[in-house]
Amino acid sequence: MKDFRNEWDALLASYETPTIVKNRLIEPVFELLLSDGRILDIGCGTGYFSERASRLSKAVTAIDMSGQYFPKQGPVCYKVMDARALSFDSGSFDSVFVINVLGVWSKQEDRRQILSEAIRVKTESGILYVILPS
Repeated sequence: MKDFRNEWDALLASYETPTIVKNRLIEPVFELLLSDGRILDIGCGTGYFSERASRLSKAVTAIDMSGQYFPKQGPVCYKVMDARALSFDSGSFDSVFVINVLGVWSKQEDRRQILSEAIRVKTESGILYVILPS
């Protein structure tokens, strides 16, 4: 069985977020975030979106299977965590982002579990924002 974390690290080493994702799909959503909202970025990779969200919110948490590419400093709380089994309480976040994450999981069961966890940790009236790679 292949080690998924090694494959993920290799992908992150050369990953650059496409401009269309940044400018057309993400930036408008950040305008909807409340400055006091608690944000979770699932599968944050290099932390690009997490750092951007931290300009609008003081409470940003970002998780990824590998912490190798987390920024060394900054306002975001980074954690190494499996997105299929989040260690947060239910209803812990006002906004949950799953950006370009589901496409790297080959098993439908894994993708369902990630979405289930994202919904579980989101408040009842919170935002779940999912972008699937094309």
